[in-house]
Amino acid sequence: MRVFSLLIGLVLGSAAFAGELPPLFYAVVSDTQKPANDPLTELRGVVAQVNQVEPSFVLMPGDQTDTGSVAEYENVMPVIRQFVAPVLAMPGNHEAVAGNAVYRGRFREYFGEMPYSCRAVGGWQVIRLDSVLFQDGKLAHEGAVDEAQLAWLKATLAAIPKDAPILLSQHHPLRYPAIQTANEEELLRLFVGRNLVYTVTGHRHMNDVYQDVDAIWHTVTGSVSFSCRPATDGIGYRLVSTVDRDLWTAWIDCKDPQPARLLTRFSVPVCPPVVTEAKQLVLRVRYRGAGELLFAAQGVEAPAGEGTVVASPTGNALRIRLPESRDEGTAFIPLPEACTPALFASGCQVAMEGKSLQLVSTELWESTAHWQHLALKRPGETKGSIRILSPRPGEALSRGPIPVVALVESSDSGVSKVKLGSATGTTTDAFAAVVFQANGLQSKSHGFRNCVYVNDTFLTDIAPDRDVLAWEWFAFPLRKSLWEAVPKPHFRLTAGTPDDGSGANPPANNEDYQARDLVLLTGNQCLVDPALPVAKTIPLGDNGPQPQTLVECHPTDPLPPQRWRLVLQAVDASALAPGGNTLSVRLGNLAATVPVVLRP
Repeated sequence: MRVFSLLIGLVLGSAAFAGELPPLFYAVVSDTQKPANDPLTELRGVVAQVNQVEPSFVLMPGDQTDTGSVAEYENVMPVIRQFVAPVLAMPGNHEAVAGNAVYRGRFREYFGEMPYSCRAVGGWQVIRLDSVLFQDGKLAHEGAVDEAQLAWLKATLAAIPKDAPILLSQHHPLRYPAIQTANEEELLRLFVGRNLVYTVTGHRHMNDVYQDVDAIWHTVTGSVSFSCRPATDGIGYRLVSTVDRDLWTAWIDCKDPQPARLLTRFSVPVCPPVVTEAKQLVLRVRYRGAGELLFAAQGVEAPAGEGTVVASPTGNALRIRLPESRDEGTAFIPLPEACTPALFASGCQVAMEGKSLQLVSTELWESTAHWQHLALKRPGETKGSIRILSPRPGEALSRGPIPVVALVESSDSGVSKVKLGSATGTTTDAFAAVVFQANGLQSKSHGFRNCVYVNDTFLTDIAPDRDVLAWEWFAFPLRKSLWEAVPKPHFRLTAGTPDDGSGANPPANNEDYQARDLVLLTGNQCLVDPALPVAKTIPLGDNGPQPQTLVECHPTDPLPPQRWRLVLQAVDASALAPGGNTLSVRLGNLAATVPVVLRP
C-alpha cells in the first residue's frame, strides 16, 4: 500500500508552563483560490475527506478566492459551508485584490466574523490575523500586521492567562527564509512571556515545517488550487493534532483517495483483533479528564517512561498518556509501526489508568500517510546559535588589536563575551565592519573578482579563492578612521570583475551573484541605508557590459530589532605568544570557536 507523508501537530495546552497541554485535532485547508466558474472538484474532495475524520475545526489561512470578487465568494462559500466542523478563516492577499476599501467588509459578509479574532478552543487560544499589506495604496505580495491589529492583539493577550497555549495563524509565513511578513519581529515581540507554541500559515503554495531561534515551530501549508513544488507536494491539505508536547503534522495529497479509514471501535479491557495491510495505525480517543491507556499482549508489561507514546523495546506493549482535557478533547495519535503486529492481534489487553479519565470513544484507524513527529518547545527553550564571521578559521593575524565580528541568533538579551586565549574582547570605537549576505559568487570556477569598496577605496576581495553557491554571511572590519574620512561616507560592492575590481563587468560574466542584509556595524549599533532595507535581495551579476555595483550606500538609520544581532569587539593580542590559538564567542550557554594563528 502506498504511504504518503502525513503530519499531525500535537501542541501545548492549558497548563503549558506547569507541564501538560490539552489535545487538539484540526485540519488546515489553504489557498483554495479559483475563478468564479471553476467546479472546485478538488476542494469538494477535500471537504469529504475532512468530514470523515471529524476534526474539531477547519483552519483556512487565506486566499479562499482568487480576486475577492462577489462571484468567486458565491462560488466557493457553498462548498466551504459543507465542512461539518466550524471553519476558522482569515483573508489573504488574493481576497484583497478586490481593494483595500472593500475586502474586509466582503470577508465579514461571507464568513460572518472579523478578519482577525481570538477564539478559545479546547483549552487553546486560537489567534487569527489579517496580514494583508497595502503600500502607497497598492497591494503588496508580502505581508504585515497593521497598527490597529497590533493594538488589539496587545489588549487581547493581556486578558488571557500567560500560560494559555496559543496557536497563531495568518496568511503570510513568519520568520520564513524568504521574509514574507515585513514587521514580523514587532508582532512576535508581543508574545514574549506568552505560550506561543507554533504558527500555521499559507501563501507559499508549498509545505514547510521549521523551528525558529525561539524554538517556535512554524508550519507553512500548501494549496488546494495549485502547487509551486508539484514534484514533491502536489495539491492537498494538512491535518494537525496536538497532545501535550508531541507534534505530528501531516500533508494529505489530493491524489490519495482515502488517507484515513476507521478499522474498529472498542472499549476497555479488550481490543478486537485488527486485520489490515496498512503500515500506519492511528489511535483516536475522545475523552475528558487525564490518565493513561495501556495496551499489552498477554503476560507483557509496558515499561515506565515519559511522553505521550511509550513503547516497549520488543514492540508488544504500548502506553498512551492522555493529558488533562477539561472539556471533551480528541487525541489523534499515530502509533509506532513496530508495535502493531503484536498488539492488535488476538489477546491484546487494554487497561485504563487514572481516576479522572472518562472515555467517550476509542477507535483504531488505518492510514496511507506516514506521520512525522516533532517535539514542541519547553518553557525557556531556544534554538539560538553563534557564528564567528571574522576572523575566518585558520586566518593569520597580527598580534595587535584584532576586531572580532560575530552573528548571534538568540532571544537572550545578554552581552556576548569574546576571548582569544587569555585576552578578553571589549566594545571598540576604533573599528567598524561592513556585513552582508552573498550567494552565487563564482570566484574559483570563473575567475571573477568581487570586491568591497569604502569611500571609493578598495577594501577587500570577497571569497577570492572559492565559489559561494549558497547564502553565506560575510564581515569585513575596517578602521573607523577610514569610514569617517569623508563628509558623506559610503561603500559599494562590485561583481564579476576579472581585473582591479572597479566594477567593469565583462560580457562573458554569467555570475548569478546576489547580496542582502547589508549593514554597517559600528560599536554596538547596526546602520542601514534607507534606500536599501534589510531583507531586500539585490542581483549583482546579470551578463551586462555595464559595471554591476550596489547603489552607493550611506548607512544612517539604526537597524530595527531582528531575531539576529551582530557583535563587534576588539581583542588586544599584543601580549599573547605567536602560533596557534583559539578565538571564542559566548552568550549564556551558546558558544562558537575558531582556530587562528598569531604571527610572530
